[in-house]
Amino acid sequence: MLANCSADKARRLLGIEPQVRLEQGLQIMIDYIRERGTRPFKYHLDLEIENDIIPETWSKHLF
Repeated sequence: MLANCSADKARRLLGIEPQVRLEQGLQIMIDYIRERGTRPFKYHLDLEIENDIIPETWSKHLF
């Protein structure tokens, strides 16, 4: 099975066109985060299922 993502349908139905290129948009976001700073991450939900394949960052709350 192969899945592809495309904005063609949104462009066609909604008449939306991108205003900035991907690289420019990413740079704007990076600059914003650098200027504003990151927020501390807070776990607010417990894990429902814990097993051997859960990433360590989730099970040990490493962030």
